[in-house]
Amino acid sequence: MIRFFAIGLFFVTLMMALFASGVDALGLVPHDGAVLAPRLIGEGIVGWRLGVGTWLLEACGLVALFLLAQGRCLAWWLDGVIAGCLAWIFRGPLLVVTIVIAAGQPQAPWWRLAFGWLLLYVACGLVLAILARHSSMPHPRSERPWLPG
Repeated sequence: MIRFFAIGLFFVTLMMALFASGVDALGLVPHDGAVLAPRLIGEGIVGWRLGVGTWLLEACGLVALFLLAQGRCLAWWLDGVIAGCLAWIFRGPLLVVTIVIAAGQPQAPWWRLAFGWLLLYVACGLVLAILARHSSMPHPRSERPWLPG
């Protein structure tokens, strides 16, 4: 399980870094205020270590959430989708509402970014489901034969 956690952490962090780079390269980052970490990192205000640390923290939470959800859904791939959607609730709508209310930012660009995060988190969950399916880690459902599937 530790090997799966390390490999999953690597792949999810890589996907988050690529997503952040793509959003920045395409100019999809809201530029109405300095409240978004990638914008601060891009301007050199905050060191790159904070960005990498944030991605590692998010990836760690997503892998842990996937391990909690694994084997509790009807299909192996649904474990990843559910974990991604649950994690997105905190990164998407909750963060947008906080930014819009606390910082007084316009809603539209943040909601577009939040739906991009939804795609990212679901993709990360699916990658974790694929990794878990092809790893030597025992599936939790095999330990409970009374569950269907």
